[in-house]
Amino acid sequence: FIVDGFNVSAKSEVSILYARFIRQLKAHRPPKTLPKHLPQNGVSVSARRFAEGRAFEVWSGLCVTANVIIMMTGHRSASDSFQEFIYWQNLAFLIELVAECLLLAVAYGPRGFFRDGWRVLDLMVAFGTSLGYILQNNTASQFAKGFRLLRVVRLLRIFPPVRIILETLLASIPQLGNVVLLLVLVYTIFAVVATQLFAVTMYGQRLGPTASFDSFGSSMLTILMIVQAGDEWQVMWNDCSVEPPYCTAQFSSAHVYGWTGPEYEFGDCGTRWAGLFFVLVNVVCACVMLNLYIGMILNNFAFITDDVAHIPDAQWSTGPSGDQVAEVSQKFRLFDAGTGRLPVVAVRAFLQSLPQPLGFLDEKGNMVYGKIERALEKLIRSELYVLVKEERERIGKGRFRSRWRSKFGGGLASSARFWNSVPYDQVVLTCLFWRMPQMVPVLVKAGRHERIQDVVLTMHALTLKEFLLKRVGRRKRQQLQGVLDEKRRLKEGKAEGEGAFS
Repeated sequence: FIVDGFNVSAKSEVSILYARFIRQLKAHRPPKTLPKHLPQNGVSVSARRFAEGRAFEVWSGLCVTANVIIMMTGHRSASDSFQEFIYWQNLAFLIELVAECLLLAVAYGPRGFFRDGWRVLDLMVAFGTSLGYILQNNTASQFAKGFRLLRVVRLLRIFPPVRIILETLLASIPQLGNVVLLLVLVYTIFAVVATQLFAVTMYGQRLGPTASFDSFGSSMLTILMIVQAGDEWQVMWNDCSVEPPYCTAQFSSAHVYGWTGPEYEFGDCGTRWAGLFFVLVNVVCACVMLNLYIGMILNNFAFITDDVAHIPDAQWSTGPSGDQVAEVSQKFRLFDAGTGRLPVVAVRAFLQSLPQPLGFLDEKGNMVYGKIERALEKLIRSELYVLVKEERERIGKGRFRSRWRSKFGGGLASSARFWNSVPYDQVVLTCLFWRMPQMVPVLVKAGRHERIQDVVLTMHALTLKEFLLKRVGRRKRQQLQGVLDEKRRLKEGKAEGEGAFS
């Protein structure tokens, strides 16, 4: 039921395909690696070409696999020869890892090196392992050995099904974070209420040092145990429902005979409404909120199984695969100069480099650029100009803020190397809207109604501009042709005169 509730917004097949495409688009967003961040000397270029090759990836994966397999052979009461073998193989793989980090540092430079999380992980593993060898400390060595196992995660990227699961889990972390935040908020409300109601309630069969509501922290822990493990909440309900004469209604001389302490307005009794509190905790926290969290996870895994079982085709009839979207991202990187933005003037070249159905290349690699393709290319270019205008209007409203952001390295000025440029997501989505409208849900099409009007006006303006440029070009060609004809006649007349004179 929870999973079906998450899929309410994606009832139709088109909505499911569109949602999956959006998720793949975000997963394969090209990194912003400006060329100025990468060293351009010959050694760095050669090292970068080698580091991005398949052979280097396979070699690195084999080294990690061999190191992990040998580490798995460790056992208690190992012989001296075996321990010496383990020591030297760890040292050999450490040298290989340090050499790999040095190669990547030379290839990408300091800024480019630290822009990749996997490279930073390798550097941390190398540093931690080296620290264990330098200190000659068993604790540090064991910590470094366990930390080295994290490199196994990098191997998961080699296998497509496992890579899809890993990328989907990483992409779902922000969604899970929102649900966890809501869950903590609900837990906090119930913990505060429990502290107000049962902070001074006398201990009973279950209510005691290991489960109490004496403070906010203990209340949070107790509610967490109730939701996760039950923790005999029925017995706790009975303890919190205690009433006189089994408890003291108020610590004062009026209620306790011979009372000599300070006069208080509270006692150690519970309330008869304690059952309602515990029932609400179980219904709201356990049955609703926790299932909401589980439903989010199951919903993401539903996308995973859909991606794994998806059979792609060249025309995207059942939606694109992750590899096909990755190919689009790879083609985009040829034109963005590492900024993550495409100049509008490069739209035609970008579309002509993409295979169908998003681009103009057929399955044989031939260009298909007829009247329909020209019209669609002009519509795509017009909408990108509209997006540029909308972005400038947003920046104009926050001009002071954007000025300070650009001064300190943020905002449009630092990322938009081109004046008329559009981010990767908007470029690909615009191509999808015009090239494959059958993959766009009806609600998304309805939301684009106002923008379409601006797109049509922009297209008319571009058509008029191209017409005027053609007229001006034709007139200039005619003028230039007249000048050339006049020079040719003068040259011919001069040649005839010289011939007659001779």
